[in-house]
Amino acid sequence: MTANNLKNQLGDLFSGLKNLVIEPPTLDKEHQKDQLQPLTPYRETEEFIGSCETKSEREQVEDLSIRGWTSEWSSVMLFPQYSDGSSQGMILEQYLLIVWKWLWLIVVSTLIAATASFMVSSFIISPVYQASTKLMISVGDDYSLFESSEYLSTTYVELLAKDPVTESAAQTLDLDTGQIKNGIIIHAIPKTPLIELTVEQDDPRLAMEIANQMVIAFKQVARKSKWLPGSDLIVVEVATQPRTPISPQIPLNTVVAAVVGCALGTGAAFLIEFLKVMLGSKNPR
Repeated sequence: MTANNLKNQLGDLFSGLKNLVIEPPTLDKEHQKDQLQPLTPYRETEEFIGSCETKSEREQVEDLSIRGWTSEWSSVMLFPQYSDGSSQGMILEQYLLIVWKWLWLIVVSTLIAATASFMVSSFIISPVYQASTKLMISVGDDYSLFESSEYLSTTYVELLAKDPVTESAAQTLDLDTGQIKNGIIIHAIPKTPLIELTVEQDDPRLAMEIANQMVIAFKQVARKSKWLPGSDLIVVEVATQPRTPISPQIPLNTVVAAVVGCALGTGAAFLIEFLKVMLGSKNPR
């Protein structure tokens, strides 16, 4: 075989290969968005490759296709934004397709989380009831003494929580002193001579009884000990038995759990799709 014959045959071979090359379609930007449609996993990617704007993008998609990556995830991971903004709608459609594909998982996880939260809040967590009484410091008709009542309110808050008062109330109600101390909250209402005593217990009647008995016990101990002579506590609002617990808040807990369950289900769906992509890249077809 002569050199000329070999040269002619190679020329014919290259000419034939050149004719086999598929040139990507030239699309204006108005129709390019229609070209960028979601493709099913492991489907041929010529349509998506043809819509790529640069040679570098086409090479990346071709490489991913060879390694088993889906066109669906290639578009989402590689091209977050084209210069004309056309990829935003496409990426949103890809996400919606994944959500629709795993909608059953999202719904199931939402229902499981909401049901579990409702059951735990209703039957496992002990309800807590709150009873409150309001007291006012009485210091007579002198205006200067009335001004000092705001200062005295802080002192009364400290005295109400003293051991002699809690022990007297516990003895009357036949309770442990610690049970009373752990359940009472006393604070002065700012810029007023008022004090609020709040009791939290798992029994609504007991919460009311402790709140009212604490006031009675304080007056008895203060009279015997002669605490702060010239002033007194007047009950402005008597504690009543609460009808509904302050916790757990079953509707709120159920809604929050449902939102968390929905988020976890959605995250699991995207994680599964991502793992499919990763495993596909390691095990090409």
